[in-house]
Amino acid sequence: MAQANPGQQSLDFSGAASREFVSEASASPSIKVLAAPTSITEPVTWTVSSVRRALDEHETGTFATSATLATAFDRDDRIAPCIGDRINALVGAGAAEFSLQPSEERHTARSKAFIKKLDWWHTTVTNPWLSSVLRDGIKLGFHLSRIPWERTKRAWIPRKPIRWNPEHVWWSEHEGVFMANTTTGPVPILPGDPNWFFYAPGGDQTWMSGAVRGLAMPYIFRQFDYKDWARFNERHGLPIIVLKEPSGTGEKGKKGSFYQGVKQMGSSGILRIPQGKDEYTSYGADLLEPKARSWDSFDKFADRLNVAIAIYTKGQNLTTEVDAGAYASTGWHMRVRKDYAENDADAAGEALRSQLLVPYGRFNEPSWDDEIACWPTWDLEIPEDQQQLSDGLLKASEAITNLLTARVPVDWDQLLPRLGIPLLKGQKMPVSNPDDGGDGDGDGADPQNDANA
Repeated sequence: MAQANPGQQSLDFSGAASREFVSEASASPSIKVLAAPTSITEPVTWTVSSVRRALDEHETGTFATSATLATAFDRDDRIAPCIGDRINALVGAGAAEFSLQPSEERHTARSKAFIKKLDWWHTTVTNPWLSSVLRDGIKLGFHLSRIPWERTKRAWIPRKPIRWNPEHVWWSEHEGVFMANTTTGPVPILPGDPNWFFYAPGGDQTWMSGAVRGLAMPYIFRQFDYKDWARFNERHGLPIIVLKEPSGTGEKGKKGSFYQGVKQMGSSGILRIPQGKDEYTSYGADLLEPKARSWDSFDKFADRLNVAIAIYTKGQNLTTEVDAGAYASTGWHMRVRKDYAENDADAAGEALRSQLLVPYGRFNEPSWDDEIACWPTWDLEIPEDQQQLSDGLLKASEAITNLLTARVPVDWDQLLPRLGIPLLKGQKMPVSNPDDGGDGDGDGADPQNDANA
């Protein structure tokens, strides 16, 4: 089970600083009504210089342009599926199994009781919202959402968070905090404020872990490669027709008729060519086609970029081109490297616990201790491949049969566990194959003694 690591470096959204956002008298959140500015993204034609400028701004904590660039990644037929595989390791079809696990040691009983009160969990932490958390975290290195709290007859409940467009988030070096642009002006995202959910998988300077820094240039190069390849195909897909004509005739008359016939032949492929006695009085037409394999450059460059993107986002590219029906393509563990999924699970679990579960407990549970809060957990144990297990067992059984037939003195108590074959308690392996004349009674007699008899 992959459980969020309490020691993972991240922004503190659950410590003592958050107490200032809770009214001691009413134990309730201090509600803030804020709205995000309308996001109208102007169409951008990305160039190498504009991409570099966006990355420079991103690395200094200004994310407006890099967020627009990261959104453009969704148009790419390689980057979008690779990021989708990374997200789907935790959310969606074939994802690792999710559960809320009670805390351990002295708070286990209260933590189990706490889990039973979380009937709001699946309507608040929905798959689409959690996907947006992971997507922003992967692309930009952070995610910000607004958490609306609602007072019911029984408790304060966090409702479905509202994603804040990353274009309206920036890092204030002067204040030392992230800022969110709102319709009423910039607002600081203070650690512990229950009105905000801030996902920071990269710890300090979390934006530096955003994949936009590594994917930006492959993205723009892929666009250039496809555009140039398409132009190449357009030019060379229709070979140039080289016309031959008598040098002594004018532009009118027979030469004009010849030109007109070439222009109008379209797809008919028929061209009447008057022939004379020699090259000076005849007409002709040849197709001029490229003979060099210059198109290989486009294909190889695209392959190199595809591999780089897959490895950067998923940690491997071995299964990116796997057949859809193969066993390997059905599980998260074959689409994303295990340590990548574990890091995502740890960071997401820690953020969900500290920014949703802990505040909920503080607002509603008497004599609350933050250690009571349960852990959002994904089961990242790699499932056993039954086909591989069967193949291994078949090969092991063939090897055992050969050893028995040859009457090789084998320490089966040592060998069988290494082959993953458990013996029934108190049973022993037969010393030979009954078909070869041995006793085969399974009494464990020494085969060497049988050979000397």
